[in-house]
Amino acid sequence: QLIAAQPLVGLCGLVCCLFESSMFIFVFNWTPVLTEEGEPDPPFGHIFAGFMIFCMLGSRCFSLAGHQMTNERVGLYTLFAAAACHATVLLTESVSLRLLAFFVFEMCVGLYFPMMGTMKGQIVPESKRATIYNLYRLPLNIIVVLTLMLKLGAGMSFFITSVMLAVAALAQARIIKMGGARPATLPAPIDEEEQTELTAGKIGKTTDEENP
Repeated sequence: QLIAAQPLVGLCGLVCCLFESSMFIFVFNWTPVLTEEGEPDPPFGHIFAGFMIFCMLGSRCFSLAGHQMTNERVGLYTLFAAAACHATVLLTESVSLRLLAFFVFEMCVGLYFPMMGTMKGQIVPESKRATIYNLYRLPLNIIVVLTLMLKLGAGMSFFITSVMLAVAALAQARIIKMGGARPATLPAPIDEEEQTELTAGKIGKTTDEENP
């Protein structure tokens, strides 16, 4: 009922589900697309260490980008960049370009988590947060499990993730068009002057009641 009544909650869940599904599918498919037939295996351990470095770099970039633009717009650019990184697998056979795209994607992951944490905290009501977050994870797990069970292959998997990330970016654009993230249950903020007037009015009313 909450998702139907407040579209921002549903859109936030769609972005969360699609991005994180793509991230988990990526985890299972990045090694095959970096392996060349007839060549020795690349140093996967060093590559994974590079992923973690770029992920930390993304988190740092988020703190810097937050001073230049809104949180929702940071998410929009992050999602479009992530979609382009996954599409690189479909557009080129170059292992070097694919590896570079994967490093950029890991930086997008580092940007995504603080962005999404902030946005969910603003959109999802605190009283319903645990329930809504569990609902967000249900389709995420279904997508990942189905992709693995069907054994679609690396190429088809990255095609699916590219589409999902593009859809997530469109959902994020819709959030921006609807005015961005707003607290779902909190009242509108009251400035200091209005707060003073309300307090004075309550004191006066109490005094009148005590002294008829």
